[in-house]
Amino acid sequence: MVKFSVIIPCYHSEDFVGKAIKSVQEQSFDNYELLVMCEKDDEASINAVRKCGVEPHIDDYGSSGAARNAGIEQAQGEYILFLDSDDWYLHSECFAMLDQFMRLAVDVMSFAFIFGKYGYTAVRGNNGSMYPNVWSRVWRKVFLDRNGIRFPDTSRDEDVVFCQKAFDAKPHHTTTDIPFVFYTYPREGSRMSEKESEDGNGNEG
Repeated sequence: MVKFSVIIPCYHSEDFVGKAIKSVQEQSFDNYELLVMCEKDDEASINAVRKCGVEPHIDDYGSSGAARNAGIEQAQGEYILFLDSDDWYLHSECFAMLDQFMRLAVDVMSFAFIFGKYGYTAVRGNNGSMYPNVWSRVWRKVFLDRNGIRFPDTSRDEDVVFCQKAFDAKPHHTTTDIPFVFYTYPREGSRMSEKESEDGNGNEG
């Protein structure tokens, strides 16, 4: 059985997605599948993905949430990892380390990350609450399917909605303060940046 399904929604990311894909391809642990979800009218991103030796899944998704949902439906892995197209895994041993953690048979594991210029970011903030990021967690697919946990098709806060649904379902959850992902925020041209421009809100979501 495939251990990890890595889902990358790709939208106007031709200048960035190669680094994200490379960070997956360079993993020493090779029991994974990579699902890159591209919009059908985004030829530049489609070509960039193909240059990496990956055939993208192309459709008219319309939002990163819908693209991620399509990825979940197609995923064959025991666990789901979400990665944004402008982010990347920090080193080649990330999947091997995550594989060891997931032998605890948990539904969700949250991990630390590197937040752009702000640097190391622990699982919990100063107020003790956890960040509502889907990409800083490992998700057991059967848990998501059993509880009908999916992203809203159109929402600026699709990560928040997804995480709220997941934790309302009372998962067996664990954490580690080891960082695995470099998070780029914000990126001009991303769907998040477009949403914030429309809302007149440039704050972190």
